[in-house]
Amino acid sequence: MFIIEKLFIDDLKLHKVLQALSGLVISMDPPRPVVNAVVKKGKVKQDQPETSMRDRFLQSITKLPLNTVLTSEQIKEIITKIGGQPTGYTYYANLLLESGYATRRGRGQFVTQKGD
Repeated sequence: MFIIEKLFIDDLKLHKVLQALSGLVISMDPPRPVVNAVVKKGKVKQDQPETSMRDRFLQSITKLPLNTVLTSEQIKEIITKIGGQPTGYTYYANLLLESGYATRRGRGQFVTQKGD
């Protein structure tokens, strides 16, 4: 028995592969798309987004009303929504303080200084 872990298929050819495998596969995870996938030199890589995570995070903070109190959990939710890892919370919290977008209110609480 064998397992195939990573298999990248063009979306226009997926149906042909699934038809060929039907009746032969014991179990299979459902196919899922690769976001921002680009083939470069025969390898599939994720294309770089137009804006950096840092910029997207600061843009989402500026959309909040002035003097909004943010808890650490809310900041982690914002990070997740823009496609980041919530484990990077400390970096983003320090970014808020250093860039002047927020001030520290207490432990794990920040108040926005720039916004709508």
